[in-house]
Amino acid sequence: MLELWMVRHGETDWNRAEKVQGWTDVPLNETGRMQAKRLSEQLTGIPFLAIFSSDLQRARTTAMTLQAGVGAPLYIDKRLRERGFGAAEGMNRHEVRARFENGVPDEEPLTSLQSRAAAFLADMGQQYAAGRILCVTHGGFIRTLLHLTGVADIPPILNTSVTRLHFDGVSWMVPVISAAAHLESPASTAGSDANAGGSGAPA
Repeated sequence: MLELWMVRHGETDWNRAEKVQGWTDVPLNETGRMQAKRLSEQLTGIPFLAIFSSDLQRARTTAMTLQAGVGAPLYIDKRLRERGFGAAEGMNRHEVRARFENGVPDEEPLTSLQSRAAAFLADMGQQYAAGRILCVTHGGFIRTLLHLTGVADIPPILNTSVTRLHFDGVSWMVPVISAAAHLESPASTAGSDANAGGSGAPA
């Protein structure tokens, strides 16, 4: 059985301000770095064959923090990027709706995001027959993967939450969506994930 453990990056200031991020290279904030550290501690001792990460720094920094606990080799894969939202990036949802009533003209087509996600899934299934792979990516990308595997009712994808996809060589199954036990301590600010909802969320 192949297991893909899909992790959404830690929190950024734009998450907290409910701004569309897309391809804008926003760094983790202090909370995001803390979230990544807690997840790294939770994953320590679980064997992973490899870590794959989006090239955007909010994912890359999260992945490097996880690597410190997991110890697997880290590979950067641009296919794991969030959907690009063009001129809408840096705006909040209300501003986007007001300015782009007919849609954002220069955003990445949803079909492009779906193609990237489908190609990544296919490659993972071909490269690895069994074992665990850790993937650090974005909320919209994870939601797209879930839609591709037949999941219709998708809860919010929290920052540094883990969504697990299993492949038996024939079909993909999804036993876990947005697990985030490492954020449940009183000091956690896990509820500040503003961009988790909606298909193709700009996380």
